[in-house]
Amino acid sequence: MLSIQKAVLKRMEDCFLAEGTEQGFLLGSKQNLKQIDVCCQLPVKQVGTYFITPDEEQAGQQIEDWKNKKICFCGMIHSHVCLKEDLSEADVLFAEQLYRGYSLPFLWFGIGIVKNSGVKFKFYRVEWKNEKILIKLENYAVV
Repeated sequence: MLSIQKAVLKRMEDCFLAEGTEQGFLLGSKQNLKQIDVCCQLPVKQVGTYFITPDEEQAGQQIEDWKNKKICFCGMIHSHVCLKEDLSEADVLFAEQLYRGYSLPFLWFGIGIVKNSGVKFKFYRVEWKNEKILIKLENYAVV
């Protein structure tokens, strides 16, 4: 099961609630892939109400900076401000592309559904299983 540090989740929630457009975060860990204890706002080229276009060069540089600090990149999360509660087709394609780009046993891909009452988080585990990429909703604990 995934564990997420409370302060990390709060930082993402505050950002998602403050913005009227989609926002994203890179997810990292100082310990292991099942514990998210670091996040960084995703560098973007363009954002809108229903989309986010990451700045791949700057995101790659952030991941390299983390590597030098012994922080493992383990995924990303973005907000859904349109109340869509599941991954879109574009989300699935991006999660698969992201997974293929990194040599990790698995990758976390999350969405934060922004509602008037707060943010509902969902985290998906992306991994290679039975000769294909599998994306599965995962339970998580806040620590």
